[in-house]
Amino acid sequence: MISEEYIMKKLKEFLYSAEGASFLQGNNLKVVIEKSDLGKILNDIRETFLAAIRDKIPSFRGNSAVVGNYREKEGQIYAYLRIDPEALRRQSLYYQTRTGSIQQGEGVNDILALFTHGYNLRRGPTGYWDKSGGETVYTHAKMRRESDTFLRDCVDKLNARYGGVCQITLDKTYL
Repeated sequence: MISEEYIMKKLKEFLYSAEGASFLQGNNLKVVIEKSDLGKILNDIRETFLAAIRDKIPSFRGNSAVVGNYREKEGQIYAYLRIDPEALRRQSLYYQTRTGSIQQGEGVNDILALFTHGYNLRRGPTGYWDKSGGETVYTHAKMRRESDTFLRDCVDKLNARYGGVCQITLDKTYL
């Protein structure tokens, strides 16, 4: 015998899919979600973003993203995924000055923006990098990195998954 719980589960799977979103839009319908489902959806969005970031930047710390409390405004629900600024920061190479002292460069304040927009250096910095395990190596910075759409691709994937439920957008920093 098929239970009500099973039917509701299958219905939610359909409505939260790209096919379900298309069906809803084509019939001018909207989904009303329960608050218990909202927490699950927000957690899935968070985990999907973190997985996309870790696939691109393996050194990214595991649980650095937090979905803040959502708010309702004019019938819409807004929730923000916040990433700890310290998780976005990357230290620079150490270099030797003309006087012989060792100093560290400024580093990068937002590694995600760097990967998203790419860069092209005229002259690459060289210096010493502290690898994990305590080893220090002399290295050259990468001179060029192409811009990458991995965050936009993640948003597209999530919007396809939850198109009937919510609209996900990126902050202008990552567009």
